Parts: sequence; C-alpha cells; structure tokens
Amino acid sequence: YHPVTLMKWLFVISLYGSAPLGLRDAMRTEWSTFDATFYGQLLFVVVGATFVAYLLLLIAQRGLRPTVVSIYNYGIPVIASMLAVMMGQDQLTLTKVASAILILLGVFMVTRSKSRQQLLREQLSNE
Repeated sequence: YHPVTLMKWLFVISLYGSAPLGLRDAMRTEWSTFDATFYGQLLFVVVGATFVAYLLLLIAQRGLRPTVVSIYNYGIPVIASMLAVMMGQDQLTLTKVASAILILLGVFMVTRSKSRQQLLREQLSNE
C-alpha cells in the first residue's frame, strides 16, 4: 500500500478510538477565542510533527532495517519528554523514567536480535 493510504486509514481508525475520549472537551472549547497563531501551531503539530513524521517512518521502512526504524519511532517520545523537562515545560516523574527505561530496554533487545538471514547462515554453517 502507498504510505499516504496507510496514514489515512491509521488516522481514521484512531479518530474512532479517540473521539469518545476527547469529543466532549472539544465541543466545550470556545474555538473562536483562539488567534491565528494558535491555529498555525495546531496545524504544525498535526501535520508537521505527526503526519509527516509517521509518513517518513513508513517511507524509511522501504530502505532501512526494521530495527533502525523502530529505534527512531520509539525514541521520539523519550527525546520529546527529555526536551520538555529540560525546557521546563514538564516535570520528570517516576512514570516517565520507568517508561523511558522500558523503551530503551525494548530497543536494546531488538538491536541484539538476529535477522532471519543471520539465523539461516548459522544454520547452514552448522550442517
């Protein structure tokens, strides 16, 4: 499938999962009180930081090993949290530290695993 098609369906399905959680708050929000700067920032987050980032990950999967793509994909929240804490926009909590450790542990496990080709080569050399 084309990456844009995958992204379209990913966001449509995600909308059905997230709408019940945020629809009430979205309906209560006075959208007319926000200025153009807010809408520009919202557009950047939705299109630039979310859609384009995920689209580039899908495109990267064509040429890179899945382990490399997963490192970037799962590293994004860790890096974003670290930057937010360093900029004073968020606080470091035990939950964030534990989450980062689990993510890094998972990435480490993936990078240490052998590819199918490596396993086949080892199996052929043992025969």
